[in-house]
Formats: sequence, C-alpha cells, structure tokens
Amino acid sequence: MRSDWDAYRADAITFTEATRAAYFRLGCVVGNAAPERDWQSRERMICAGEALIYALLSGRLQAQYVDDGGAIAVPGWAWEPVHRGDIVWGTSRLRLDGLMPDEWNRWSGAVVYVGREAFGRWLDGVNWQRVETAANRPSAFDASQRPQPIKRRLPSDAPFIPLSEALTWIAFGVALDHDRLGRALDYQSLVAADGFQKLSVATAQLCAVGTDGAIEFRGKHQRSYKQTEAAIAVSVIDPIHLHSYASFNLTHDGLDFGSGISGYTPDDHRLSLSDYPRDCYWRVTVNRAALLAYFQPDPISATAPDISDNAKPTRRRPGPAPDPDWPEVIANVTRDCIAAGYKRPLERGAKAAISTMLLTAMAAKDKHFSDDIAAKHAKKVIEALPDN
Repeated sequence: MRSDWDAYRADAITFTEATRAAYFRLGCVVGNAAPERDWQSRERMICAGEALIYALLSGRLQAQYVDDGGAIAVPGWAWEPVHRGDIVWGTSRLRLDGLMPDEWNRWSGAVVYVGREAFGRWLDGVNWQRVETAANRPSAFDASQRPQPIKRRLPSDAPFIPLSEALTWIAFGVALDHDRLGRALDYQSLVAADGFQKLSVATAQLCAVGTDGAIEFRGKHQRSYKQTEAAIAVSVIDPIHLHSYASFNLTHDGLDFGSGISGYTPDDHRLSLSDYPRDCYWRVTVNRAALLAYFQPDPISATAPDISDNAKPTRRRPGPAPDPDWPEVIANVTRDCIAAGYKRPLERGAKAAISTMLLTAMAAKDKHFSDDIAAKHAKKVIEALPDN
C-alpha cells in the first residue's frame, strides 16, 4: 500500500522540474515576443526561478518537503534569503538555517516538490512579460511565523562528540554539528555575533586544555593525499600534538596545522581540494563529559532563557564564597604573563588565553570552573599588567 507521501510524489514534480518547465514556457512566450533580446540559457533560468520564488514567497504556490519519513509544507519564510534559489534550482533540496529549531532541522535538505496540477494552473496564469527580479522580492506571507533561532543546545548525548559541536558549545552555548554549523555560516546567522572570531578563540581554549590531557581528543591522522579517509583508523590524539594542530577546519570537521580557522572564510569561499593540508586530523571528536566539566557557557534550563534586550533581570541568590586558591593562581598567572611580555592594551585573543591559563592552573588542583568565572578573575590579571 502506498503511503500518503508516495501518493503525493506521484502527483507532483520536483522544484528542478518545475524550474525547467517555467524556463521553457518563458522561452516560448517572451523569446518569441521579444526577439531583439538575447535570452541566454543562464539568464532565462534565473528569470524562471525568480518567478517561482516570487510565487512561493507570496503564497500563490505551495511547495512540500517530502522524504521517506513523511511530508510537510515548505513555509514561505524558508525562501526569503536571496541566494537560496540558486542552490535549490539544480538539486531540488532546500537547506535551512542551522539555527532553526530541531523540528525544522529534520527537514533541511529534503527534496522539495510542487503539486503538478497547482503548478500547471500557476504556469498558465503567469505574466511572463513582467517577471519580478530578486531585488523586488516580497516578504514571505508567513514571515511573522518564522521560528526564533535556538539560543541554547547541549552537545549530543554520546561519550565522544564532534569537534564542531564542542567548539560551537564553547563559543555560543549552542552545540551544532558539522552540517548545521556550515548552514548557520551560509545564512550568516553567526557572522553578526563575531562568529569566526569566537570560533577561533574557542579552538584555542579547547586545544589549550587538551594539551594538558584534561580532555581526550580522537581523530584520523592523515599524513598525505595517498591516504583515504576510509583507510585511516581512529586513534587518540597525543596531547602534545594539540600545540601544533590547533586550527579548526570546518570542511573535514578536524584540526589542521596552525591556529585559527581554516576550510571556510567569511567571504563564503570553501577551500578547493588542492588547498587542503597534507598533514591534518580528520573527523575529530572530544570527550563530552570532560568538555562539560571545563566549559559551561551559561546555565542550561529546560527552555532557552530569554537573552533579548527586553529580558527582565532576575534576582540571584548569593553564590558560594570564592575558592581560597584563586589569589595564588592569579598571582602566578600574572607573573607568567608579565614574563611572557603581555602588556595593556592586550592583543586580540590574549584575554581568552589568560582565562585558559587560569582554568588550567585550577584544573591542576582538581578544581573546575566556568568560563565566566575565569573571565572575572582574568580582569585582575589584566589590571596588574604593565602598560605598553
């Protein structure tokens, strides 16, 4: 017996097929009516796609996400980002912002279908002489129903979690896997929040703790192009290697030689195969329990806390007294920073490095604190540093 979504697929066409049909109709109507205009195939495809996007945004046409697990209407707001249409034309797969709630993330990348009969009626009613451009796209008819981006998300419930989840947890308090992080960056959801800078600092913090062996890292050590990923066994990464392999590569969710971020740039340019490092760790994972012991960006509750500008402050009960070891640790870290040449104003990333030094020193005493606590004590270290 066929399921409901199997029946729908039988009476529907993919978004790519719909775009092609609009493409040929546009060529027949406008191309013949305006022979003075050179309708190149790329220009005509863009114009046909724009007509479809306009109809989907305005609600004149309804699309459906369909996969083997069911079907759901594609909301109008999913078509709002201008560059989404370019991606879905050739694949019929519409990806969603990685910060969308989990119930919508489940559909991201599913094939998009349009009802055959409804599409035919729309196609016959389009005025192909006046097709809107991307600059004139309307707001989605259901824009007010767009879900709010998630603000808190714990790492996966597994002994070892992907490096991408660990770093996004440290940087944003929202654990995103490799695919969701890539989509959040594509949608520029994290750029406004200094996403790349925060990911870079988080990588430095995590690797600094890893060098002491406090958090176990695992990965596939690729030493040359001759090694395929499938042929490389997963192994524990020697903590000493984290001094050198401290550059997060989003492309393979691993660590490259160097520091900072690689494999992706704010200009939305992924590295080509020839740009990949020959010596790196692929598919890196970290111990979840140790990660959560060291890094708690904010208290987690059953529902995401309201962190908007209009949120009302809540009164907190007095916390515990400061640990008696902090004065000694602060003094030692201050001495080490001065010896290392730290001066005010600090260079970018130095404050995060000081916080990591404080956390590492306290961890050596088997005492673990949050980043917020370390940042508070880091201010005392900074105040004692000489001016540049």
